[in-house]
Formats: sequence, structure tokens, C-alpha cells
Amino acid sequence: MSLLTPLYLLGALAIGLPILFHLIRRRPKGEVVFSSLMFLQPTPPRLTRRSRLENLPLLIARALALLLLAAAFSRPFFRQTTSTETDRVGKRIVVLVDTSASMRRAGVWQNAMDRATETIDSLDAADQIAVIAFDRQPRPVITLADSAELPSLQRASAAKEQIRALQPTWNATDLASAISTAAEMAVSSNFAERPDEALSTSRVVLISDMQSGAATQALQTFDWPKDLSLQVINVADTSPTNASLQILASTENDAVDDNSLRVRVSNSADSTTSQFQLQWRGKEFDRKDDDARRSQTAADRSSELGLPIQVPPGQTRVATIPLPKSDSHNRLVLSGDAQDFDNVCYYAITPQSAAEIIYLGQPPAENLTAESARESLLYYLDRVPLSDARVSVRVVPLRAEQFNGDTDPKQTPLVVVSEALDLETAQRLKQYAEQGGQVCVVLGQPSTGSEAIGLQTLLDSPELTVTEAEIDDYVMLTSIRFSDPVFSAMADPQFNDFTKVRFWHHRNVSGLADDCQTLAEFDDESPAVVRRPLGRGSVVLMTAGWQPSESQLALSTKFIPMISGLFQPSPIASGQSFIAGEPVDLSIVGIGKLTMPSGEEVSIENPSDFAVIDGPGLYQYSDDEGDKTFAVNLSESESLTSPMGSDTLERLGVRLGKPSAEIVDAAAQRQLRDVEMEDQQRVWQWLLMFAFAAIAIETWWSRQRPTIVAADG
Repeated sequence: MSLLTPLYLLGALAIGLPILFHLIRRRPKGEVVFSSLMFLQPTPPRLTRRSRLENLPLLIARALALLLLAAAFSRPFFRQTTSTETDRVGKRIVVLVDTSASMRRAGVWQNAMDRATETIDSLDAADQIAVIAFDRQPRPVITLADSAELPSLQRASAAKEQIRALQPTWNATDLASAISTAAEMAVSSNFAERPDEALSTSRVVLISDMQSGAATQALQTFDWPKDLSLQVINVADTSPTNASLQILASTENDAVDDNSLRVRVSNSADSTTSQFQLQWRGKEFDRKDDDARRSQTAADRSSELGLPIQVPPGQTRVATIPLPKSDSHNRLVLSGDAQDFDNVCYYAITPQSAAEIIYLGQPPAENLTAESARESLLYYLDRVPLSDARVSVRVVPLRAEQFNGDTDPKQTPLVVVSEALDLETAQRLKQYAEQGGQVCVVLGQPSTGSEAIGLQTLLDSPELTVTEAEIDDYVMLTSIRFSDPVFSAMADPQFNDFTKVRFWHHRNVSGLADDCQTLAEFDDESPAVVRRPLGRGSVVLMTAGWQPSESQLALSTKFIPMISGLFQPSPIASGQSFIAGEPVDLSIVGIGKLTMPSGEEVSIENPSDFAVIDGPGLYQYSDDEGDKTFAVNLSESESLTSPMGSDTLERLGVRLGKPSAEIVDAAAQRQLRDVEMEDQQRVWQWLLMFAFAAIAIETWWSRQRPTIVAADG
């Protein structure tokens, strides 16, 4: 039995009043004088206290009436077992645990484990618990459906066991994806028993260091459930100092020789340190091998002292550091930082390789004027800065009949075609693309109709036709697919504006095969850029030229990124660097062997299945053509460890809540259910009826007692 207003039970203390009245001592009242007793000695009456209760039935009736009245005003009711269990089942908790690289800071991961355990211990045994680990993508560890299938007493222990098995990774943080996944899990579960309370009894608990480098932009487009709340538990370390190191990609325009490297050192705004050192290290130095230290040369000892660099708090410095003299010193280490999880950058020290772009078209005559030469596609293609520290790129002009179908796509990743193709050349280009090469056909001259012959074979589109488009003034690009490599470098909003690139002429292409992908259209709805996958490569068709007589493309800032997107050397060319956790395309290189930083060797029989390399270090890929070494480093965003603003998530539409507020809401709902249940049972009415019956008995019984009437003097 439960009481709705238990304080009224204090009225039961009134039961002491009848008992007290029955124990009050009696005093004689009044005095009568008799004249016949005037000569006698007076004897006053003895005053006594009543030590035993008399007339017990009357006392019991009075006490029972008081008890029943107090019980009735306390409004008792019987709580049903099924109702209690339903109330407890209605609570569902989704715990998000951050496992990104920034959680590797000293003390942060242990703090996260402690807070996760405290959160689970604070829940009721019947609560359903889901656990989602996340870094660059969420990974459900226990779902609400899994928790519902477990006995109520085992749910908390199962969740804690799975959390203890987690370890921080080296991946970046996608906070938006994790939060949206947890919210969808919380609201999509089956709440058939109490559908009206599905959201009010659900909560998402986020355990993270809340570093500002976490990706949150996608939350802008996520519709947050109205009554769902997010509880944030920040487990960030209190140490303010953190500096980070990144190796900058060099181009042929950098004023850096082949024996130097440009690096960037960033210091957090609240840092207490500004003095750092850069030095090349090797595995033997990490192991503190004394024999190796004694055997090192004087030059090596000098390089170990490092390059001092001063970076004030909140600022960034770019420095040039000489490359190490030994290939074994393949990691650049930043010293002087309290947080060392992001202080190592791996660099594959390899000689610069050579690559070619073949241009199939009519080369400009030697005696042309400068203005006439600028109308050639080759003039602008030859000036695109594609060379960098790892690869030197040159453009080789050829006539179409000179192209060899056995051209190696690894040595020549791109072939640009600007003239009409005959069937034989088109077949050779198709063979080249199927082996992994990229073919870019540019319809940069007014159409004569003969262009369609070679394109029908190259694109497997027998009904393809090419005609000249009629344009009143100019057209622009629309419906651009920024996910494609041709445009991906310009996907950011500050770069994706193509309204300043105008096209004066273009060709209409129709009859394309169904597997041809339109990457961009003109605003007259005709295709501008089309891609057709062929084997391990593809063919890209551009229906307008980039020279000034055709368009403004070559003179715009969009031209170089587009050509760079078309030029795709081997994805694991020696010396290239990747980001830990991001996909690595190995499909172009075929079957081989991958040697991990730990020395473990992994056979790659199906390269498309080996998509993600999840740890920093130096990897070596070996196949029939030799060994290629590439580096994997930490994402720059993980070094942004300063906490994000407390209102960042709220500004993105997330409803933040605290456990105390939710407990108050749950208590209020339980109180309402109790009032409803008490109103249905009305136990107080029966108690009042019994109380009135006790009063009636007491009245009747008291009337049966003899009445003593005192005589007047």
C-alpha cells in the first residue's frame, strides 16, 4: 500500500488524547458543611492517580475512529505490480563513447571509462542500455534490442563489460554522425507498451573530450527529435598545453630544395609552453637501444639534437627542416609538448618518380603568334603544376595514330584527346582505360559529326551523336557532382561557385549508354562532363574546350583542380601519405603483399576488400613491380584539442538535458499516475465509513454509562 499524502498520518498521534483523558486524576469538587460534625476533627480526602484504564471498549472506539480518520486523509492506494514494472521498462539510455585519437591524451581514456561506469551504475536494473563507440563513424556495441533480450539484472554488467573492451583508435572524430545515429536508435525502438512516453523516457549520454576538431556540420541538416535530450559528459584533460605537427605537401613552386621538408607546428591558444624541438627519429631510438645510440655517427647525433622552434600560444609556424641522412630515421618528432599523441609524423623517404600525361591532338605550329598559341588546349595543359616532391609530371604530345594501347597506366595515368578518333585508336584507348588508365576526351572544336565515330566505340554507345549547340550568349555549369574526383577538390562552399565560368560554345551529345554518369550539365540541360567507368579506369568526356575562344575555364581558378582530379597516379605511389582511418584504394595495383608498421605481412588477394588502414606508421606494398612505401599519419583535426563552446551543439538544434531535470520529470509523471490510481480505488471512502461507524459505537456506548448527578447544597 502507498500513500498519496502521507503527512496526514501525523494526525494518528491524536490517539493519545483519549488515553490521556482516561488517566486524568480526580479532584473533589465542592464542599458541604454539616452542623452536627462541628465537634469532630476534619479528615481531608486522599488524592490518588488513576493507574489503570477503565471502560476499554469506549477507549478503543475513540482511538479507532481517530486512526481511521488519519488514514482516510492520507489517501492510501494499492500500487499494482504490472504498473510498476511498466514504469521501469519505459526508460532507455543510449551511451555514446568517444574512441577517437584525441582520447589517447594522458588520463582522458581512463576518465571516460570511469564516467561510463558511473553512468551505467546509476541506472535502474530494468532500464535498457545501448552502447555506441564512435570515431570517424559510429559502431554499435550493444543495441536497445540486444539489451531488451537480456535479463534485467544482467544488462548493466553486459554494458560495462563491452565498454571495458573498448580502446581508443587513431581515427578522426565525426561527432555529428555519432549523435544522429544515437538519436535515431533512441526514437526508433519499439515502445508498444507506452507509446505516449517513448521519448520522455529516452536519453542519449555522450562521453567525449568534446574537442573542437570534431566534425559537427552535418547536424545542421538533422531534425532532432522534439522531446529527446542529450546529456554531455566532458572527460577532457585539464592540462592546457598541446602542440601539433604536420608535414606540408610541397609543389614545384615551393622554395625548398629536394633535401628539405616544410613542416607546420601549431600551438593551442591556452598553452603554457612556446619552446619546442623538431628531430628525426627511428625505431631503435623509440626502444631506447643503448647499443644503437653508441654506434650512431656524429652526424646522426647532431640531427638528434633537433631544430629549435618557438611557437607562441594560439599561433602557427612553418619551418624548413633538412631530410635525414639515414632512411631509418623516418619519423619526425616534436619535443616539448605535454600531450604526445599527435607529436609524430611519418615520412616515406623515397626518390622522386616520373609520370607522363599523353596529349593526343594537333600540336600548335612553331611559327604561331603567342595569341594564336593560347587557343590550343595543350598550351594550358602543359602549364598545370602537377609535379610535387614525390612525382615529376611532364606532358608528351602525340598524334592519335602514335598512341600505343599497351601504355602502362601506372607510368601514364592520363591521356587527353582533343581530335577526332578513328575506330582503331578508340579501341586502343579503351584497352588502356580497362587496365586502369584515365582518358579525357575534349570536344574543343566546332562539331563536324566525325567525332561520334570514335566515341561510339570508346563509350560503348552505338547511338551516340554529336551536334553543335546553339547558344544566344553563354551558358554555365549546373548540377555538378562534387563527389567525383574531377570536382571533389572544390566541394567546400567557399570554392564551389562556378557562376563566373562562362562557356561561349559547346557540343550537344545524345545517345549515351545507360552506365554513363553525368558529372555536370550546362544550364540548357545538355551534358557538360560525362564519365563512363571502364574496367579499372574510366573515360571522361568534356563537351566544351577550356581555351578562351570556347570558355573562361582555363583562365579560372577551377581549371587546375579539375585537371588535378583527372590526373590520378597510382594511389599507393611510393612516398605518398594517407590519413589514418580513411579508405585507401588498392584496386588499381592488383595482387600483392602489404607489410604493416609492426612487421606483420598481409597478403592482398582482393585489393578492393582492403579499404581502410587504421593506424599511423610506414607501410610497404610489394608486387611484381617492386616495393612502394607510403606513410599514414594522424588527421589534423584531432590535434584541435581545445574544447568546443558549451552552446555549439545547442546552436545546431540539439536539445541538451541533465539527469536531475529528467528525474524531476519522471517523478512528476509518477505522481500523476499515483493520483489517477488513487482516484480510481477511493480507499479513503471506505476508511471514512469505518471511522463514522466507530464514532457511532462510541456515542452509543457512552450513553449506556450511568450518570451521577450531584445534589445542590
